Amino acid sequence: MIDGDRTLCVILARGGSKRIPRKNIKEMCGKPLIYYTISEALKSNVTSVVVSSDDDEILKISKRFGAAVIKRPKSLSSDKSPSYLALRHALFESEAIEGFYFDRVLLLQPTSPLRTYEMINDALSIPCDAVMSAERVSLTEFKLNGAIFLVSRQVFKMIKEPEQYLIDDIMKLNIYTSLLITNNCVDIDTIDDFTKAEVMMMTRDENDKNGVMHDKSK
Repeated sequence: MIDGDRTLCVILARGGSKRIPRKNIKEMCGKPLIYYTISEALKSNVTSVVVSSDDDEILKISKRFGAAVIKRPKSLSSDKSPSYLALRHALFESEAIEGFYFDRVLLLQPTSPLRTYEMINDALSIPCDAVMSAERVSLTEFKLNGAIFLVSRQVFKMIKEPEQYLIDDIMKLNIYTSLLITNNCVDIDTIDDFTKAEVMMMTRDENDKNGVMHDKSK
């Protein structure tokens, strides 16, 4: 974490999902999917963790696991709504509640349950305008995996005509962006992705029980 910086972690979790019904709270290894993102975020060095959702059940579950919650307007909750607008709503609402401004905004999506707090802290330690997570495809190629999006407040204010996805907003700006390599982070979009992530989660948990050493930052 950069000394003095206040970082708001926002977990965006709509109630609707097309490919996997109720995806954000579908059980994985006995817990709702969103639990894993909330749990790791709370263990990290962010200042505050908030879940933004239009769904009362998701908000209730998130609050039970220790996150602050913000009810998102339906107008910002369709599958075509820009992520930026939902993030901005969560940021302004959180600042009104907390009584201070945040220096950075961290977007974590519940669909990356294998992301660890070590990865989050690695992102927080990088001094640049924006940090995005990616997996190494080859020696010289990387693929963004959606596990971590971190932007400074100044960059956040530069976005004027938001696209559907935050990554597209960031890529349009002339800013200093850093890639954080986070391998083994499955981005869940289909039921096959969900099954793959669950198997990886069970393997990781079993290794933890047996004392098998593994690098959670990778």
